[in-house]
Amino acid sequence: MTVSSWHRPHAVDVSMRSKTMVVSPFAPSRTRAYRLVDQHGCPHPVLDDLYDSPDAAWGEAVQWWSEQGLGSPDSIGIGVEVSTASGDWRTLRHPGA
Repeated sequence: MTVSSWHRPHAVDVSMRSKTMVVSPFAPSRTRAYRLVDQHGCPHPVLDDLYDSPDAAWGEAVQWWSEQGLGSPDSIGIGVEVSTASGDWRTLRHPGA
């Protein structure tokens, strides 16, 4: 799964042949983004947003889960993923873990 929406369009790529800086829309961002996923590993249908930290993402998941009355916070069916420099997503916390 490849997601490019979190890439910053102003990432900077420095050319070794020239001392000028070239702005490349394809240069990966060093900033990580976090998202919530459902039990199938797909972006969560309600909490489909990008977060600045895994704690911010997880806090949103716990609050939403509690408001929905879906059971114990120990069995939350939501996972957390982090964006990678290549534009992919890596699972940090599996749903129900």
